[in-house]
Amino acid sequence: MQKYVVIGTGGHANSILDLIQSSGDTVEYFVVINSESVQYKGIPTVDFSEVNNFSSELKFVFGIGDYKIRNRVIMEMNLSNQILRFPSLIHPTAYVSKSATIANGTVVFANSYVGPNSRIGKFCILNTGASVEHDCSIGNQNFLAPGTILAGRVIIGDNCFLGMGSLISDGISIGSDSVIAANSFVNENIPSNSFAAGTPTKLR
Repeated sequence: MQKYVVIGTGGHANSILDLIQSSGDTVEYFVVINSESVQYKGIPTVDFSEVNNFSSELKFVFGIGDYKIRNRVIMEMNLSNQILRFPSLIHPTAYVSKSATIANGTVVFANSYVGPNSRIGKFCILNTGASVEHDCSIGNQNFLAPGTILAGRVIIGDNCFLGMGSLISDGISIGSDSVIAANSFVNENIPSNSFAAGTPTKLR
């Protein structure tokens, strides 16, 4: 049985709790970011300033759903200099190909799919029912909302948000720090620092 500390106490943290428990593991603490609560879901909370005081036996996972806040907290923690362990988490109902790679800190939720030879970077979220087909390359700290579908050979930079139900066509590239609106169909490459929406998408 693995023991976890979840950073965050919002709705996404509750989903992380459910994923961990469905795998037969436990959450020992929640880390509060902007709150004074002493418990969350009946589990003790600790202040963000105490993160570095935990036992090395505990594993950590981010439970912050807002990708901008999560990425800011990751930067503030300067994780390259930390001993904290952030393993990948994969729901029992998700399918990850044996030839795919999932980097540390990434969470793959229920009924998601990661196809052959695809690579998922650090601290990504593949939310419920997300599908990443063969030979895709996804950078760090990306958020794929529920029902997002990536066809084969898609390339995504870092710090992107793909809205619920978005569909990315085969071989498309999406630059870093971009947002794809919900229910969009992307059939052309998207440059970095873009906001795109529509079917097919247009830059806004």
